[in-house]
Amino acid sequence: MTCVLVLPLVARLAWAVGGTALAAVNFVTGARAAGSGGAAGAAAEGPTALQWNPARLAEEPGWSAALSHLQWVAGIRYSYAGLAFPLARGVLGLPLAGVGAASVQYLDYGEIESTQGLKPAEQASDLGVSLGAGFAFARAFAAGGTLKAYRHALAGGSTAEGAADVGVSYRRGTGDDGTSFALVLQNLGYAGALDGRRPPLPVSVKGGVAYGFSARHDLLIPLGGRTFMPSLGMTYLLLGDVTVYEHKGPVNFRAGLEAGMNRFLYLRAGYLQSFVPAGRNAGASAGVGVEWSSLRMDYAYGWLGELGQAQYVTLTLAPSRGEAKQAPTEGGAPPGSPEGVSEAREREGPSGPTGTYEEALALYTAKDYAAVRDRAQALVAGDPKHWQAWQLLGHARYALGETPGALEAYGQSLALNPDNAELKDWVAKLEAH
Repeated sequence: MTCVLVLPLVARLAWAVGGTALAAVNFVTGARAAGSGGAAGAAAEGPTALQWNPARLAEEPGWSAALSHLQWVAGIRYSYAGLAFPLARGVLGLPLAGVGAASVQYLDYGEIESTQGLKPAEQASDLGVSLGAGFAFARAFAAGGTLKAYRHALAGGSTAEGAADVGVSYRRGTGDDGTSFALVLQNLGYAGALDGRRPPLPVSVKGGVAYGFSARHDLLIPLGGRTFMPSLGMTYLLLGDVTVYEHKGPVNFRAGLEAGMNRFLYLRAGYLQSFVPAGRNAGASAGVGVEWSSLRMDYAYGWLGELGQAQYVTLTLAPSRGEAKQAPTEGGAPPGSPEGVSEAREREGPSGPTGTYEEALALYTAKDYAAVRDRAQALVAGDPKHWQAWQLLGHARYALGETPGALEAYGQSLALNPDNAELKDWVAKLEAH
């Protein structure tokens, strides 16, 4: 795809100097990832995981959709639309439930001027589609794959190319607390020829890690002779990615930080640095996100070193994700309503701090599932034999979309109270989906 019609900036994207459309779009997809420096291999979510690590799709609790737009210098624009959706157990012949995703990408380079002044400006663009899926197994492991096809158009000519990505991930912990590891092999495939040349694909190997934890802070604010005590539920995510190999590309590392406040406001910062002489291909980024119910809008501004600055905007719709929703009811509601669990506890006798447990039940009724999770975790830490608290912890995790963590808590409850037939049936339904 070499052509003398190349803007020096676009040359940095690699396709104009012997690269491919895949090299051109092999940068940040989604403002959340952009604000975190592009360190998303172990933390990508929703349909954008197709571009980062398809194994991450297995973490999605249901369907989600994303629209993203990047505005770069020199009129370069990159737009993305994706959809993630649950797959039935046994699809593709696999005895596992999974999450599939599809996306469309369009990169418009604008008008490319001749560097030698011999020809008029020409239009260039890339149009791509991606399709993939992620599957979870053994509760902590996930694997996935993505198939990608692109059409590159330049100066009246066009060519096609296709590639595949394969990713794996391992997660230890549940919900916002835990560590994830990822390994991704990208862009294995075929590149078409244009202008008599067939450039190699940007095959790369990447690793990633994400460490998350949550905390609740009670603030004392004196105002007008009175003292207010708002509570902040904070989530923190530390991110790191490293490109250990990329064909004809720089080996680099990325680091990012995300801080969430009451699952409403998110602040992000990140940094990208290539393992080349200092000052080259380095850049910082920052971003902000606002989430309300199932809708989230993210914005990021990135400094990409010699590539200049870029602005990103992404809109995500994820009805199955978030703490403000009721527990899902597909396959039946979780057994043991707050009242039923309370009655069972009276029959079994006291097995933990009554007041704290009753408060947790009240919070469950109020659908404050994150608070229920925190209280129940404290209960079982103080009294590991409190089977009702383990069951309530499972309900809270399930309502938050943390199905693997819910199954772990349910398992603890059943180990202490194996005669709980309702819970056994419920666990069997969850494991069958």
